[in-house]
Amino acid sequence: MADSDILIEVTRGRDIGIISRWTELGQSDSAILYSPVSGAEVWAGARPAEHDALNVLFQTRYRIDSSDFVELHGALEAMFSKTGRNSEPMLRPALAGRR
Repeated sequence: MADSDILIEVTRGRDIGIISRWTELGQSDSAILYSPVSGAEVWAGARPAEHDALNVLFQTRYRIDSSDFVELHGALEAMFSKTGRNSEPMLRPALAGRR
């Protein structure tokens, strides 16, 4: 699940580490997902010069509906609560693999 911070960095291309990982993920069989909230946050802070890049970015990624996001978060919380860990680190990376 791509966080808005990751989407912004990918669009602006300032962090070679993030760009490198994003490229790897884009070439894999994994889906790169984003939530409506992340999409809205990115568009809210978008510079006019970034609009074309954002249109391409969002057309090539999969938006997950809010209800699906809530369900995914709940499932991760349940899974990690059994191990004493928090699921937050799982929601921050650029990708949650396809099941």
